[in-house]
Amino acid sequence: MSKKKILRTIYLLYPLIFIFLLLNSTLLVLSSLRYPGGIRVFTNESYSMSPAITPSDLIIVRKQFPLSYDKGDIVTFYTKDSEGKEQIITHRIYKLGGNVYITKGDANLVPDKNYLLPRLIIGKVIVVIPYLGIYLRALRNKVLQPIFLYLPALYIITIEIYNIFMDLQELKITKKKKIKSFHHESPKEQKQK
Repeated sequence: MSKKKILRTIYLLYPLIFIFLLLNSTLLVLSSLRYPGGIRVFTNESYSMSPAITPSDLIIVRKQFPLSYDKGDIVTFYTKDSEGKEQIITHRIYKLGGNVYITKGDANLVPDKNYLLPRLIIGKVIVVIPYLGIYLRALRNKVLQPIFLYLPALYIITIEIYNIFMDLQELKITKKKKIKSFHHESPKEQKQK
């Protein structure tokens, strides 16, 4: 393959890679922000809410007033695992119990053993976007992050450095041509300028 074809291919890929990098970084930033109105973005880690929500889905959650959640609402909340480590879970409200909620994953056979206090609820699931969760998890993965973010950024930086280098070379050539043409002119032509 000739040098011109390689350069043409590189420059044709440039806008695609730029858009790929822009989308990846935007998705990563947007998924980590807390929005006005108590809106947040999460990915599900387990199949406990299948088929309504799977680990491949991205969910958008909105905070509501305490005690305004109803039976059947899917909520995301803080809880502690068996080792006492805090985690975030998304389950459906199975029963109302006074000022607490009893939750259960749709795919689970039994309700969750801990009661859910309203103050631990992050919000109600308002949107489920299929398959985007896989992509977001890949973006957050330390092994895959270089492929999605660092390599495209390196590609763009390399192309821009190459462009600067080529512009400098062209500037040198133009400067040399001007100097050469200036020396080849007669003294009379030089005075007229």
